[in-house]
Amino acid sequence: MLRFRRYRVFLVFTVVCLLAFYHLGTSPAQWESRAEHSVDVVKERLGLREKAAQEQEILKKPDIKPGIKPAPPLPTRPTTKIAPPPVPPIDKPVQNTPADLAPKPAVPAPKVPEVKEEEGRLRILPRPPPADALKDMPTEHPEGRWENDQLPLDATQIRWERPTEHFPVKSTMQLPTGTPVPIPRIQAKFKKETAAAKSDRLEKLEIIKEAFLHAWGGYKKHAWMHDELRPVSGKHHDPFSGWGATLVDSLDTMWIMGLKTEFAEALEAVDKIDFKTSRRADIPIFETTIRYLGGLIGAYDVTNHKHPVLLEKAVTLAEMMIGAFDTPNRMPDTFYQWKPTFASQPHKASTRVVLAELGSLAVEFTRLAQITKEPKYYDAVARITDALYEWQNRTQLPGLWPLYVDASGCKRKDYSSVWQGAAYDTAGDSVEVASSASRGPTEVKVAPALLFAYEPPPKVENVDKKDGSEPLDLPPPVAFDVKGTNKAKRDAPSVPEPNSIFRGRGASDVSSVPASVPECIPHGLDSPTTGSEDFTLGSMADSTYEYFPKQWVLLGGRVDTYKKMYERAIAVAKDKLFFRPMTLDGKRELLVSGTYHVTPAISEADPPTGKLSPVGSHLTCFVGGMLALGAKVFDRPADMNLAARLTDGCVWAYEMTPTGVMPEGFHAIPCADEKDCPWNETLWHDALDPPGEQKWRQQAYLRDTEYYESEVARLKAPKAVETATAEAGYGTKKESVKRQVDLDRMVHDAAGEPTPTKKTEQEEEWTPPAPATTTELVPSIPRPSKPLSHAQYAKKRIEEERFPEGITMMEDRRYILRPEALESVFYMYRTTGEPYWRTAGWKMIQAILKHTRTPLAHGIVDDVTKTIPHPGDSMESFWLAETLKYAYLLFDDEEAWSLDDWVLNTEAHLLRRPDAGRKE
Repeated sequence: MLRFRRYRVFLVFTVVCLLAFYHLGTSPAQWESRAEHSVDVVKERLGLREKAAQEQEILKKPDIKPGIKPAPPLPTRPTTKIAPPPVPPIDKPVQNTPADLAPKPAVPAPKVPEVKEEEGRLRILPRPPPADALKDMPTEHPEGRWENDQLPLDATQIRWERPTEHFPVKSTMQLPTGTPVPIPRIQAKFKKETAAAKSDRLEKLEIIKEAFLHAWGGYKKHAWMHDELRPVSGKHHDPFSGWGATLVDSLDTMWIMGLKTEFAEALEAVDKIDFKTSRRADIPIFETTIRYLGGLIGAYDVTNHKHPVLLEKAVTLAEMMIGAFDTPNRMPDTFYQWKPTFASQPHKASTRVVLAELGSLAVEFTRLAQITKEPKYYDAVARITDALYEWQNRTQLPGLWPLYVDASGCKRKDYSSVWQGAAYDTAGDSVEVASSASRGPTEVKVAPALLFAYEPPPKVENVDKKDGSEPLDLPPPVAFDVKGTNKAKRDAPSVPEPNSIFRGRGASDVSSVPASVPECIPHGLDSPTTGSEDFTLGSMADSTYEYFPKQWVLLGGRVDTYKKMYERAIAVAKDKLFFRPMTLDGKRELLVSGTYHVTPAISEADPPTGKLSPVGSHLTCFVGGMLALGAKVFDRPADMNLAARLTDGCVWAYEMTPTGVMPEGFHAIPCADEKDCPWNETLWHDALDPPGEQKWRQQAYLRDTEYYESEVARLKAPKAVETATAEAGYGTKKESVKRQVDLDRMVHDAAGEPTPTKKTEQEEEWTPPAPATTTELVPSIPRPSKPLSHAQYAKKRIEEERFPEGITMMEDRRYILRPEALESVFYMYRTTGEPYWRTAGWKMIQAILKHTRTPLAHGIVDDVTKTIPHPGDSMESFWLAETLKYAYLLFDDEEAWSLDDWVLNTEAHLLRRPDAGRKE
């Protein structure tokens, strides 16, 4: 039965909802007319209708009658611009060239394929963005490999256009001329091989060639003209601008292996590559130089200059990249924004550049300058060399460079005195700060003065209020000229009453700021931080050091700077980086190149402190080959032993894993005595489980045991029945009835009737659960486990993490098809002629091919410590350009591609030496 008195509130609400629905459910036209009428009524009452009509009338174009001149525009304040000082011409860098080798008159350059510019195109940029526009735009994070390559193509393809140079050099450094310095023979003299040895060698060459064709076939079928093939899924990947990195990187490898048909097909594809456009907004200068530029020049050299299209493409690419060097200090912008809108603006190098990306451009640009007789390519990299040479002995570890470099050319500004409350008499004043003696020659650091110092505005009393609005008395806006152009940056925002808000000592107006305040205090290369730094010959630094002996050879020994830098670096590396790892075979004298961590001194009187990190990495395996080459060309026979020990250290790193393949990175135990280092299992276990961790585990066990016992005792203790009852339910029957009565009272009060004195319906009684008794089971509490002993813990770590003997950590268990270990094995065999290196190299090659092969090509190994690893879906171009090339050259005829005729860049592209054919 429906009780109207109880539910009439809900009935009233229903009626209201129905009326509202009917009222708002009228046609849209009626609603709009009503709304418009309502708005008009409001405007009419507020007097806004007439004002709006007047504004519309003003906005209309006035009719100008003949003979009547329009009113002149309101006068505007002139814009005051603060022009920076003009950019001085860049002086010619000083290279250590012997005095008797003075530059001779330039030889007429041969005809070089001209880089054709697009005709009939006029790019109009009415309002180009300022030089710092990139700071305000969400741009791609700079990195050599661009992983986010699946963006849609632009509807309108943007193409590169030659920009105007903003910072021209005063004079271009020419290639060194004169008689080259006699370079000692690099390769060993090999004996004539037997028929059986030759047959075995040729069989190995066929296996390596088949591996190349297998990978090349997969790339050609599934990723043709793209950068990389994904060898598991069969997809393609474009991390390097989408210009076909694998295609260009593999050209000289195919020629060396005698794959002339594949080379001809690839050559036709190279002719179709358009280097003047890319889906990527920036050009990674380092990766583009070693892979594309080096690949094109190398293919041009190994084919004896028979294919002009290779040189044409190389010149086009070099002309595009040369704009990255157009900076105030000529240090390159390593991630060059090539699109005309950005390339046309002045730019400078970054304050945080990876060392290898700055110092690994010399060989390719120098060889291009030699071929084309165009000195600007050599000039670009020679200035980097001079800057590195000048800074080498002023780093925190003199002789080596840190992994990151501030290449901006601007000294770091010291604002410490500003925050300490230093007074500034004028806006142009500055404070001198003493430099640190540990960072090289004494210099004066200049901290720019604050342009404005804030003070609270003065209180103004008895100011007459005026009706209406008046324009504020604003100062002239401040505009800044971009260096090298007439385009202005964004104007500074106008600020009311500048004399009261922006008030410096003696400064009265923004326009009075002197134009001599420098935005950049010129400075050489420097560290981007004042904190700790890492020094290594491995990742992010490797090819900088690798290029010193190679560039010296390529220039015929005429520039002594490269030899000096190499010798300085190797002396420090011997003392700080090289260490002997403790191995199971204590008689094997191995060496590994580690990382040295330097912490700056707390005070200027104290020297910085350093510590060796005994880490081995696949990237540092090139060091053995570099030392072997340096030992020959610089006549340093003692370094040959170091080269052999370092290379054998990488051979050992291959042998120590179940797969026979070296991991990307690992930690070993350095020997205390380099000459006597027997196996010590106790020391290994202590490294895996330091004594401090044992003590911590024991203390944690005691704390957990104490807590466990206290909880068990608490739960077993008897409990009061009242407490158990109160905790068991949500309330008594009396409280439940009271809540129901209160609810009825609220409903009846809302209806305006008296509250009933008794319940109208029989409520179902709620019965609380029975109270818990002390005889019930105590809740389960996990009992702490007794910690493992020192020996048990170390053994468990070794088993679970699959550590080889002497290894304490695996930073990266992958093998990503890297070539560095085979590279050093190749150099050791060519420079010594010892058969050991061919034997060791073949074991490495067999293990690599076994675990990397996929149905389509070859993929990375996910974990070299597994017995049966899984191939990863990645195959970088250096697998075909370097790894398989070094494997092939290791067993090829030693005189076919002799190191006395060729220089290999860091991507293993063969560049012909100018003195090729001459043997000492």
